[in-house]
Amino acid sequence: MLLWFGVPVALLFLVLGAVNYLQVRETVFPLNEELSREVLAARAAEIGRLMHGYVSEIKTMARDDILREGTRVEIKADILGRDAARNPDYEMIFYADPAGHFIASNDTEGNVADRDYFRAIVHGGAEYYVSNPLVSRSTGENVFVVACPLIDSRGESKGVIAATVLLKTLTSIAGSIKMGERGFGYVVDSTGLLIAHPSQEWRLKLNLLTSREQGFEGLGEAGRMIVAGEPGLIRYRRPDGSKMIAIFDLIPETPGWFLGLAISEGELMGRVTALVRRIFSLLLATLAVLLLIVIVISGRLAGPIGLLRRGVNKVSAGDLDHRLDIRTGDEIEELASAFNKMTVDLKEQIKNLQAETAKRQAVESELQIAKEIQESILPRVFPPFPGRGEFDLYSVMHPAKEVGGDFYDFFFYDKNTFVMIIGDVSGKGVPAALFMMLSRTLIHTVASEEKDPARVLEKVNDIVSEDNETCMFVTVFLASYDVPTGRLTYSNAGHTPALKITAGKTVQELTTENSVALGVMPGVDYRPGETVLETGDRFVFYTDGVNEAFSPAGEFYGTQRFIDHFLKAGDPSAREEAAAILKDVMDFQEENQHDDITITVFKRLE
Repeated sequence: MLLWFGVPVALLFLVLGAVNYLQVRETVFPLNEELSREVLAARAAEIGRLMHGYVSEIKTMARDDILREGTRVEIKADILGRDAARNPDYEMIFYADPAGHFIASNDTEGNVADRDYFRAIVHGGAEYYVSNPLVSRSTGENVFVVACPLIDSRGESKGVIAATVLLKTLTSIAGSIKMGERGFGYVVDSTGLLIAHPSQEWRLKLNLLTSREQGFEGLGEAGRMIVAGEPGLIRYRRPDGSKMIAIFDLIPETPGWFLGLAISEGELMGRVTALVRRIFSLLLATLAVLLLIVIVISGRLAGPIGLLRRGVNKVSAGDLDHRLDIRTGDEIEELASAFNKMTVDLKEQIKNLQAETAKRQAVESELQIAKEIQESILPRVFPPFPGRGEFDLYSVMHPAKEVGGDFYDFFFYDKNTFVMIIGDVSGKGVPAALFMMLSRTLIHTVASEEKDPARVLEKVNDIVSEDNETCMFVTVFLASYDVPTGRLTYSNAGHTPALKITAGKTVQELTTENSVALGVMPGVDYRPGETVLETGDRFVFYTDGVNEAFSPAGEFYGTQRFIDHFLKAGDPSAREEAAAILKDVMDFQEENQHDDITITVFKRLE
């Protein structure tokens, strides 16, 4: 069995090895090229810092008072005196007056009014200038010029202070860049001309744009990219046929010069290719060893594994009494022992699961009965008093669990006095439901004997607070409505304020002072409140499951969103308004209800 398994694995291993070899080639080669680019960029930055140093040094000279304010005789003496201490990279230091007449530190004179750096500073207002390569009029050396303006204390141009930097300095720096046996560095100006190169044969004589005429294949593309200011990497062929890679990057602080690195393609990729081949050879050797191991151990493992397979089939078919008898003295025997233990544990788990399922079904049945009992004690028939057309009334309760802690009630104290109650017990589930039924019964009983809502709450509070070892409490809003006059008296025991919405769509929150939940402490002096409902006015009370409902994003439903339902145009019934609000709250929570929701809408009709 393992042999049949091992052969496909070996073939897959071989395929993966080949893919890995190709991926290494596609990854390591570009990585090697990228590393060469980074080395070149770092050296270009070094040259840029060197150029920055030249500019900084000339700018420092430009602040010298003698050069800015002195006579030509004083300036000449100052310039000649700088020759001994000048930077060894400089051919000379010179001063040129506004007409272009210069005095050099090597005691030569002439005129540079036609030079580009002179025109850029004196006529163009440049802060400094680095010229392209040129031939020194004093020495005939190949140089480039770093120049800065001289401005006297009156802000007038005094001329130019400059230094000619020997071009062989760049050649020396570029030539110090080595990579492999044949790699070398060079510098190209913004026109594509080689201005620094280890070979005198090409220095200031080869322009990359026209290199094809001199036997270079592909180097012209590098010239076009350099003239366009684009760093890059290209492959080209030299006149002798050797394949090379050219990498080039912009040198900071220069007039578009590029530092280039020419590397033999064979040297750049040869070591990587050898490494990849060694990896592939090791991969093949590992594969051969793997196949040998598979062949040797396949026979030893096939039998016990077959027994394990048959045992699994029996257990999956429902035979939990099946046992394995494997004695190999190794991990397979341990696996067989674990298998036997698993069947014993599985039988025990099934037995426990059956017992737990029976218990759960019993609890669910009891909760359903409790829910039915809870719903049965609350008014559920609407309209509740068909013979009374003075008002429209509807209540709805939606518990968060099977049973909840919210409740509502309403009844006639006498033929003209209508009592309305809403409450919210702390907590949820069965304990809250039991406390709710107790609270509702007490309030109903006391309110049937006492007409003043505040006095009703005081009496019920004293009863609930007595021996309240569970420390549960209930918030209640109790209202008494005089049907003929529309007079509404009420009192609040820690509940959400009720709302009065007039026919003209104005809103008033109704609550009372000293509002403490029932059961918190005895002896609370509850205060009454009073208002009048005119025809078309609504009286609405609700539990905090409405305004404190929150969306999955954590946004609260809020009181204002609740109020807005009653401010819409139209004249819906109490049932329609309560049902619309409940649906909106449930949609807002996306069916993730966290608290009981109870809403009662009362509307005076006449």
